[in-house]
Parts: sequence; structure tokens; C-alpha cells
Amino acid sequence: MIVLILALLCSIILFNTQIKWYVKASAAAYYAVLTYFFTTGSNEIERKYHHNGPIEVFWDKNSDYVDMYFGFFALPFLVLLIYSYYLWLKQCKTKLRKLPVVLSIIPVGLLYIWLTIMFSMLGYQP
Repeated sequence: MIVLILALLCSIILFNTQIKWYVKASAAAYYAVLTYFFTTGSNEIERKYHHNGPIEVFWDKNSDYVDMYFGFFALPFLVLLIYSYYLWLKQCKTKLRKLPVVLSIIPVGLLYIWLTIMFSMLGYQP
């Protein structure tokens, strides 16, 4: 479910023809590298602490790790979303053309908030 919502939000950035290709490529490379390091570190924490010792230590380490990476995922993505919508609104010449773009900000904003909450909760103990 989260992958689907993330794909929908990313499509807003990727299919915006106003954003230059090198900005899209830089964002893709940034998130690919960030995801690699996040996943590698998360797997290392699970391997090291999940089966070796108290589960509370695992959850503490995991929470700290997710908190450390949260801003690196969420803030650049928010900047790209705002920039994308800015370019779309700038491209629209009439109010009638701006209306669907402005209306799409509401569900996209809610999805972004929900996604950031879900990501930030990855590290917390159930």
C-alpha cells in the first residue's frame, strides 16, 4: 500500500514536464542511494540486535535509526512536490486550468502527511 501511494506521489514529480531531466535524475539518484544505505543499516540493526538480546534494545536502536533518516527522505520530497506544483500553477494561464491543479493539492498533501507518519512510525515499538 505504501509503495502504491509513494508511486502516486512520485508520478506527480516525474510526469511534470516543467521539471528539468537533470533535476529528476538527481532526485532519483539521491533516493536510490539513500534507500540503499537506509535498508543496509536497517538490516544490520535487525541482524545485530533483533535476535541477540532484549527486544527493547532492538526497538531503541531501530527508532533512533529511522529518526535519523526521516528528514533525509521527507524534506527533499516535500521541496520537490512544492516546486512541481509551483511550476504547474505557473504554467496555467486561466483560473479554469488552475482549478484542477489546486484541487489536487489537497489529496496529495493528505497522502504526503499520511506517508510521512507511516515512515516515521517504522522505528517505533508496537
